[in-house]
Amino acid sequence: MTKEKSTSIRLGDKLEELIDQYAAFTRKKRSTVVREGLTEWLFEKTKYLQFERMKEYLAKRDSFTFMNICEKCDSMDELVIFHLDGDVKNTGAENLVTLCKSCLVAFEIFRLKHNVLEKFIEWFFA
Repeated sequence: MTKEKSTSIRLGDKLEELIDQYAAFTRKKRSTVVREGLTEWLFEKTKYLQFERMKEYLAKRDSFTFMNICEKCDSMDELVIFHLDGDVKNTGAENLVTLCKSCLVAFEIFRLKHNVLEKFIEWFFA
């Protein structure tokens, strides 16, 4: 049996007061409110960092001309252009990624369970 870790943090009077008010309003335990808040913040922060990583990756690519290799696996077979936002009219370099058919199929299977853009970034860098 593993012992649950306990963490102590100082939040400041104003934040402590807001947490107490929110806990009372939602009828949740104070510890639950803090845990949920931290979880949501960490999730959002991680999502933001993933988007930044994708933007950084796209910015580092050579000036965009349709790439002649899959940007996920480096294959040169059956390449397609994937529009990150799903809008085929948006042809900005920051919205286009070259994938082979195998990677595209793998992503389509992956995205059936997840949010398209957020999970594409997670899948792409896996």
